[in-house]
Amino acid sequence: MYNFKDIEDLNNTLKASETMYAEGYINDHQLTTLINKVVRAKIQLAGIKNYRELTSYINLVYSLYMNGEITDREYEVTNAMLDEMVKDAFNF
Repeated sequence: MYNFKDIEDLNNTLKASETMYAEGYINDHQLTTLINKVVRAKIQLAGIKNYRELTSYINLVYSLYMNGEITDREYEVTNAMLDEMVKDAFNF
């Protein structure tokens, strides 16, 4: 149903899903699940291979959030996933 091949499609999927949520077509749990999948796909598309790329991606996400280009929910989900990546990388 969803095309997780490029960032533009992922962003369009998020916008459509948020509209569907606002109009009552999907519930909060469904929206959260979808946001998790989209964020995971964005991180995979970023192709992060080392710590420098990870910190650059963290800065990018923060900039997008501060410029209002991503929602609070997407920002929080992204941060949680990036935290997990750091924990896994450093075996915390």
